[in-house]
Amino acid sequence: MIRLNIELLKGVNDICFGEFKNVVREKIGLNYKEPENHLDEPEVKKMLQGFKLMMVDISKHALSNFDEMEEIYSLISDGDQNDDIYDGFTIYYNKEEKFEAIEIFPNENIELFVDGVDFSDFTVKHFKQLADDFTTNKIYGYLSHSKEICFNSSLENKSQISSIVFGYKNYYKGIE
Repeated sequence: MIRLNIELLKGVNDICFGEFKNVVREKIGLNYKEPENHLDEPEVKKMLQGFKLMMVDISKHALSNFDEMEEIYSLISDGDQNDDIYDGFTIYYNKEEKFEAIEIFPNENIELFVDGVDFSDFTVKHFKQLADDFTTNKIYGYLSHSKEICFNSSLENKSQISSIVFGYKNYYKGIE
């Protein structure tokens, strides 16, 4: 069982937002091992480029609002290989390899506490209590700028979340 203790706007398990990747990995203590990188192989690069172009084409036809299309394209094209993926959560780093956010996926191996309160039920109703300024966004789902939290409800069960992201102050700056 992995216990994640989130301190809003600060970090997780005594790991502060802004710490470098090597320090984060050491503090997490889950024996992180770099995944094998096959992305530089010519066939994989060609396949990924084709996939990106297909997704952009689909997005152009599916969306009537150019701003949304541009935002989705930037998400697709940013394909950052700088993140650490663990069982049940992902740690996001910026270009300087500083810890900037954590995304948690409901999982029977995850115990989630936020500011000392148990949120392991992963319900939308429970998470909406974390802030009073949640707005909804087509791409990001529920978004709180005051607490830098973003989560989506599950497609299968709208009362459960599919993932939740906790970030540093201003992580979602500029996103409405």
